Amino acid sequence: MTTDLSSEELIAAFAREHRLPSVAVALVAADGPVRTLAYGHADLDAETEASPSTVYRIGSITKTFTAASVLQLRDTGRLRLDDPLVEHIPEFAQVTNPFGPIEDVTVRRLLTHEAGVPVESTAFDWDERRFPSIDDIIAGFPETTLAVEPDGEVKYSNLGYQLLGEVIARSGGKPYRTYITEHLLEPLGMDSTAFELDGELAPRAARGHEPPAFSDRLQPSPDRLKATDADGGLCSSVEDVAKWLRLQFRTDVQLSGGDQVLSGPSLADMHRPRRVLNRDWTQAMGLGWRVYRREDGEIHIGHAGGTFGFTGMALFSPARGVGVVALTNGEGPTGKLAARLLRLEDLDRASTPTPGGAPDLPQPVPVPFGEFLGIYAWKDHSAPARVEWLRGRLVLSSFDERHGEQLSVLEPTDDPLVFVVHGGRGNGEPCTFRRGPTGHITGLAIGGWPLVKLVSAE
Repeated sequence: MTTDLSSEELIAAFAREHRLPSVAVALVAADGPVRTLAYGHADLDAETEASPSTVYRIGSITKTFTAASVLQLRDTGRLRLDDPLVEHIPEFAQVTNPFGPIEDVTVRRLLTHEAGVPVESTAFDWDERRFPSIDDIIAGFPETTLAVEPDGEVKYSNLGYQLLGEVIARSGGKPYRTYITEHLLEPLGMDSTAFELDGELAPRAARGHEPPAFSDRLQPSPDRLKATDADGGLCSSVEDVAKWLRLQFRTDVQLSGGDQVLSGPSLADMHRPRRVLNRDWTQAMGLGWRVYRREDGEIHIGHAGGTFGFTGMALFSPARGVGVVALTNGEGPTGKLAARLLRLEDLDRASTPTPGGAPDLPQPVPVPFGEFLGIYAWKDHSAPARVEWLRGRLVLSSFDERHGEQLSVLEPTDDPLVFVVHGGRGNGEPCTFRRGPTGHITGLAIGGWPLVKLVSAE
């Protein structure tokens, strides 16, 4: 996929390449119309086509809204960025800081992921499906210890933004959801943005999908189970997130008011690099946003999002006054797509894209083939191989340093355990699957070489 393609071609190719149910995109210009398009299915089972008004979960893009709310409260004098967190959440004094005083955890360091707090609360457990509320998180403070020294390094933390959500609730005098809705979403006219995919948004809600390990037939993901909102709870459409990006270009407006929910100087403060993340200075942390410096010196500002079957990216160029929002109801590198679109020379002059339609739906795995899917390994060799159902075919793929990548199509024969290999080192030879005493598939053999089944898709 190359950037000499049109935006429509890039989006369709991206969806096909990464096996995504749908991709919706908004191309944003500071002084021009927002152009939107969508490709694919909002719901695979219902075969509902996606549109620019489809509502997706935007995951951690929510953090930019949380950060903006903190800046609003700073501007109205209700907090300072260098306030110790314990001034706003006194219970945080129960957290252990082995590196120094707990007051080293400040609001500013939480915004830039430099506070040293863990990624999640100690009460969080994915295996046990424990997703704590903010009250549970606070109750777990006595068992919580900072992971790294505050201001020592950038350590991305959902917990840090969950705590900022509580700061907003206490300093703003209302629940976090209410504050965000009243102070950001409603003034900006973001009426397709909310914390739940229900009510009036339900008919336009995309269904999250997760790629199965051994097939291109995507499976519905569980709904977002986390009880916290400030770290990644918002749902939105590309049309609405485009309104959020349009705001980011108004850094020359001195005062806030109306739909200028944050003054220009405070917006610029959010975009300013605070902490360089690598030696070549290509990435840095701002306040809620991440800053990217391209090889040609152009600065891009953005934030990615990913949660329970959804991924997304909001990215913009302050110098050129253009931006891109990319959302999908699958798992794919939307940041790469947004960056490619933002690099298109004619992005700010492009004609309005037309909808790209929807791809053909992947075929489900035929029942007789399901038991063969999984990971195999040579009995006396460490290189693994995968048997998968891709593009309507049973395939065997492997990679090792000696032979590189090998892909073989397995053609069925009259014997349900025997297939003819097409392609790769075993081309033309039989692939014979083996059953164990319990009736399960335990391995396969090609040309006399045995492979043992290590992981099953069943």
